[in-house]
Amino acid sequence: MADKNTVYMSEKQKVKEITDKLEAGLKELFESEKYKSYLSTMSKFHNYSFNNTLLIAMQKPEATLVAGYQAWQKNFERHVNKGEKAIRILAPAPYKIKEERDKLDPVTGEMMFDENGMPQKEETEVTIPAFRAVSVFDVSQTDGKPIPELEVNELLSTVEGYEDFVQALMNISPVPIAFEDIPGDSKGYFSTAEKRIAVQENMSESQTLKTMVHEVAHSMLHDKEVNQSMDIPVKDRNTKEVEAESVAFTVCQHFGIDTSDYSFGYIAGWSSGRNMKELKSSLDTIRKTASELITGIEGAMQELQLNREMEQEHGKESILLVHNEDFSEYNLVSVRGMDSAELISALSTMNEEDKSNISSYLESKGAWTTELADEQTEEAEEYHIDVRYNMDTDELIDVKERVEQPIDTNLSVMGQAEQLINQLEAEKNIFTSEERNLIVNYAYKLDDMNKTRELAEKLAYREQYVQQDVALTIIDAKAEIDALPDPMIGLSEMREYGYQWNEMLPLTQEKALELFEHDLHVYLLHTDGTESLAESRERIEEHEGIFGVEKETWNKALKQQTKITLILMDEQEREYTYPYPVVAVDIEEMGGDRTAVFKTSEPISDTDVAEIHNAFYGTDLEFEIEKELGITWVESINYEDGSVITPEMARKEQLLYASTDKYGIYQLKPNPELDSLRFEGTESLKRMGITKDNFDAIKPENYTLVYVGELSELQRQTQGATLEAIFEKFNLDHPEDFRGHSLSVSDIVVLHQNGQNTAHFVDSFGYTEIPDFLREQISEKEEVQDTSGYDVQKPVPEINEDEIIDLGDEAEQVLADMKKSLENGKETEIAFSIADRYISIQETEGGYDYSIIGTGYKEIDGGVYDNPEVTIREALDDIVEDLKSQPDYNGAKGNIQRDDKLIPIDYEKLMEKVEEANHIVPENTQSSVVADFKAKTDELFHDISELNPAEIEETIKCHVQAKLDEYGMDAIIVDVAVVGSRCRGLEQESSDLDVVVELSGNEREDVLFDVFNEDGLHIGDVKVDINPITAQRTGTLETYLPPVEEYLTGVREARQQETAQQIQQTSGHDVQKSELKENEVEVTLTVAECSEFHNLGEFYENIPTVEEAAAIWRQIPPERINGIPAIGIHVHRPGEESYMDDEIDLLSGRGIDLEILEHIPRIKNEPKAMAVVTELVAKFPNMEIEGVMSEEMEAKVWEMRIADLSPAEQLAVVFDRLSYDYDTILYHDSTRNMTENVSELAERIRQGDTEHLTDWLKAIISEGAVPEEADRAKELLEKLAEYKPLAKIEELEEQNYNMIDNVLNNGAEKSQKEAARKEQNQPAARTSLKARLDEKKAQIAGQSQDTQENMKNKQREM
Repeated sequence: MADKNTVYMSEKQKVKEITDKLEAGLKELFESEKYKSYLSTMSKFHNYSFNNTLLIAMQKPEATLVAGYQAWQKNFERHVNKGEKAIRILAPAPYKIKEERDKLDPVTGEMMFDENGMPQKEETEVTIPAFRAVSVFDVSQTDGKPIPELEVNELLSTVEGYEDFVQALMNISPVPIAFEDIPGDSKGYFSTAEKRIAVQENMSESQTLKTMVHEVAHSMLHDKEVNQSMDIPVKDRNTKEVEAESVAFTVCQHFGIDTSDYSFGYIAGWSSGRNMKELKSSLDTIRKTASELITGIEGAMQELQLNREMEQEHGKESILLVHNEDFSEYNLVSVRGMDSAELISALSTMNEEDKSNISSYLESKGAWTTELADEQTEEAEEYHIDVRYNMDTDELIDVKERVEQPIDTNLSVMGQAEQLINQLEAEKNIFTSEERNLIVNYAYKLDDMNKTRELAEKLAYREQYVQQDVALTIIDAKAEIDALPDPMIGLSEMREYGYQWNEMLPLTQEKALELFEHDLHVYLLHTDGTESLAESRERIEEHEGIFGVEKETWNKALKQQTKITLILMDEQEREYTYPYPVVAVDIEEMGGDRTAVFKTSEPISDTDVAEIHNAFYGTDLEFEIEKELGITWVESINYEDGSVITPEMARKEQLLYASTDKYGIYQLKPNPELDSLRFEGTESLKRMGITKDNFDAIKPENYTLVYVGELSELQRQTQGATLEAIFEKFNLDHPEDFRGHSLSVSDIVVLHQNGQNTAHFVDSFGYTEIPDFLREQISEKEEVQDTSGYDVQKPVPEINEDEIIDLGDEAEQVLADMKKSLENGKETEIAFSIADRYISIQETEGGYDYSIIGTGYKEIDGGVYDNPEVTIREALDDIVEDLKSQPDYNGAKGNIQRDDKLIPIDYEKLMEKVEEANHIVPENTQSSVVADFKAKTDELFHDISELNPAEIEETIKCHVQAKLDEYGMDAIIVDVAVVGSRCRGLEQESSDLDVVVELSGNEREDVLFDVFNEDGLHIGDVKVDINPITAQRTGTLETYLPPVEEYLTGVREARQQETAQQIQQTSGHDVQKSELKENEVEVTLTVAECSEFHNLGEFYENIPTVEEAAAIWRQIPPERINGIPAIGIHVHRPGEESYMDDEIDLLSGRGIDLEILEHIPRIKNEPKAMAVVTELVAKFPNMEIEGVMSEEMEAKVWEMRIADLSPAEQLAVVFDRLSYDYDTILYHDSTRNMTENVSELAERIRQGDTEHLTDWLKAIISEGAVPEEADRAKELLEKLAEYKPLAKIEELEEQNYNMIDNVLNNGAEKSQKEAARKEQNQPAARTSLKARLDEKKAQIAGQSQDTQENMKNKQREM
């Protein structure tokens, strides 16, 4: 017993020493200069708000350390990398104003009066909160001085006995452990929900073991369910990580694995400070858990070692063949417990009696024997004989020793195979010449000496096997060789060449070309072990090395391989093999009898082939069969000489020498060397020096004819119109059998009309005729083919005079400008087409201005790329990448796909077309919509400074025109209209005057807004807000004004209804009440379509209730301008000017920002304002709350929501309030906040876990609480008891009470009532904006009709 205690204490002491070492190491780290530098650097990074954290995560999820452009330079000596895209967040931008306030005594805080008894005034500076958008960058986007960090170095060492350690951990872990590829940087995790541990695969041995111990420690210490059942308090994340890593360090250190490079930095990173409170508070837990793990691992490893020794002892096995001289008698015996040497030693000491029963003799020596076969059995199983014993001669042969003599690996594979044959034939010749060739060829082709040895041994010891088995072995070996794609090359040659990947099969050039023609992926293999995909025949012909095809591709082709045999006219029989299912169809026509071969998705039966023959016998075009049956034509074989006709050859014949008018599409071959021509126009090719005026670089051998079609379907009156129709069809409505890319610059369209062929190059704008493109192809054909009477003439190029631009006297200046631009080499404005969109971009002072333009040359979207540090091409790449990766919110993306390429076009010509498309000539006459709106404005408008609406609109026109002239902006005023509350006489004293100006031109609306409003225009003492709109962006006044009218009508109706209610409420009250109301603080709400910039989109103000604000907010379609709609609060105090009002957005996106109110005490300290804020929070229960609600506010929110809560939640709220009122101090000690408490209580009530709640309520009642609280407890106890959902059987029994004639009478009725109740409680489905507008218009129309009837009746009465 004493010894056992001593061992236990030494083990405990050892663990303590290791944890002491851990504590000392951490202390040393915390006191180091490196840690001080780390803390100093981290303190310079700003702690961003919840909203900004969300913004950063949305734009760059992998961001870690974020700072501004200048901050990186000044604080961290780093710079933002060129071309990096900024992360946009919101930054406070408060401004200060001065206002006059009552002077207060600095000591007493009371108001001070002058000698006349009047309050003294003083001027005070007040800060008004506001925000602006700013740019920040993540550390990954910067370069420069390294950022100090706590080193957590990856462990890289190997561990002796690694496999046993892993198995031991798996054996003692409370939950299963699996290795998998974990996304991100995590090395492992313990899933409390799934009760399992995942460890990152392919890590070093030391890192893997450390991670496994770390996660096992988590599973032992931090299983939530286990800890709850044992009443163990919940620990924070820091403590959990410190405990798990400390246990991992201690256990690994015990077994000689030093993890301090990783563990010290990891634990320090999770510690809250240098006092190491997490570590110190958990030392006992760490030491105890580490001791448990050490004991468990050692026990499991001992058990594994013991099992291994037992398996090794019993794992010895030898195969013994006992036979006579001529093998007429033999026994094949399995001898377990002896290796070959031990078996030979035992057999060599046998006496005559022992030889009579060798198996019994061997068992007496401690072996286990099992007879496997003899001369009477017909078994053909394969056994590798270790020892042979000849009963006639007493000869013992160690077959294994003889066969396993080492082969000289310095020899070639064929040399090694020949050496193996010589070893096996040491005693006598046993192989035929055919078998020797098979063994050597097998080694050469498969490059597998183990399998080659198996084959050779099987043939060498064939007498041990049934003859049929040996024959099958030979057949299988030949089949493996034949399964390779190329009989002229083997795997050994490929590996000697330098290519080692096992999943590639070698090919010669001839076989590579054959497979390439059959649409199989062929690779060029390189001596450095890499490969590249062969994209063309030319690449294969140029490559001087070995080729390859992937095993998976070849095996799939083998399964689908089809062979056809043809007898040609000279009676020669030829076999053709295709690596996919094909069908052969006989074609008879004047051009020659042939067999057409078609590729099918699966083999076709004989019946189907017969039907094809019957349907198409005698036709003259393979394309008809291809189109009709949806099968792919591969080639046709001529019966006369076996020559092959390919689809491209036939297409050219079909196009260039057809009897009807046709067109063809030529596209560049997919060769990398042609990339300089791809998507480049003729002018661009000339500038780059690739081609001359004769377009000599545009050669037919670089192109493939990808499509031929009938011109009758597309032909127009002129050739130009026909070409445009082809361009439109092959961009917007591809034919089903077209396999090329959308028609683009550098493609060629060939027209075959009236027996003549013309080639037209698709240029940056329009087409350019290429006369020489077809001459070579036609001349070759004319040399060998009779034209059958056609008079083939060479096409004469037509000159389109409209495309000739006479530069006149300006020619020299234009050429000089072009030369200067080329010499400078810097692009300042470029344009491209991509799919169905055009993109233009030009350099500006602060970066680049870009536009996205549709097919009708109307601007769809655009913006400013505000990073002048990058080149114009880099900016364009960013813009296009955004277009491709982001959803199409506003139609800007169009049909752009990930693989679409940018095609250069002429910038100036594009701008001319855009200007022409967007130029709108102002009309003198207004539409009826605009005229009616203005007429109503004239009727209801309250003049400002004696100016009526028409005079105000003229004033605005003058102001706007002056601004356009001042800045030289490309815009024309179309019309002006007064809008907003003042146009309908609904304004308040502080209301601005809103005016909308419709313009035509290319200027952006946000730029125009800034220019028109920069001076803060006033008419009288009323501020004017000028809102510019354009047809291509927001729309015209004709489309803009109807929604404005609808909104204003709704405001008027709401005001009238509110006034009527106020009159009813104040009826009979004295004047003092109304005077008191006039002195109350006025709290209203605002709704903005764009929370960041209120001027972009709709903005509603003076909304009296949260209900109305929520309704307006919900009807805003988010896709219209991609803004984030917001609801804000506006507070106006009586006697103050409007500029002193407080206004801030609270609800934005999916959150409500209460934290901002901490910076606006005038709102936070105003009870009426906070009541509205509380109602807003209650109205949107699914919104995330940024900041903390006060206890009073949180309770009020739950009170407002209670009617919409589930029964369990309602009970939870009542229970929470009772516990708060009964013992407030205990409530604060045990509860973080009301929301979490209600959520937890509701879940327990739903689960029926209410026993402790019931006991607590009974305790309140029995302990003599105040009567009011005791009554509440009794009532809650009753409700808690009632909350027991009926089981199904009870529900059926309840229904049986009303059963009539064995038919349930109330079941359906009850379920219908229940469904109706759910439907009634369910929130109304959100209707579309269009539907709401239509409904509103109908209401207005009805009200208007009623109003007209009333006016008529009054007139009659008068």
